[in-house]
Amino acid sequence: MEKFITGTGQHLLVHNKEDCKGKYCAIHNPSPHHMIEWPLHYREDRGFFERIDKYGCGHPDPDEIEYHRKKGHDISIHGCTGLCNPKIWEKENE
Repeated sequence: MEKFITGTGQHLLVHNKEDCKGKYCAIHNPSPHHMIEWPLHYREDRGFFERIDKYGCGHPDPDEIEYHRKKGHDISIHGCTGLCNPKIWEKENE
């Protein structure tokens, strides 16, 4: 296990970097998604990482969505401003 500090200051023990070699990982190897600069935060109540937008709303990290989908769990449903949709985000940030 490795020590990891999230973008919101949480101190966590996470899997080792070698465990996600060759795969996208919210912690060690994030994909180049549009939320990449948003702070990473771990949702203990739901068991996944999310990204916090400039309004303070949490959005499941795209790499977490894919990881959980492969395990048969849909974590994509969440209450938000719509900024996790790349088209809305681009319009908001023009």
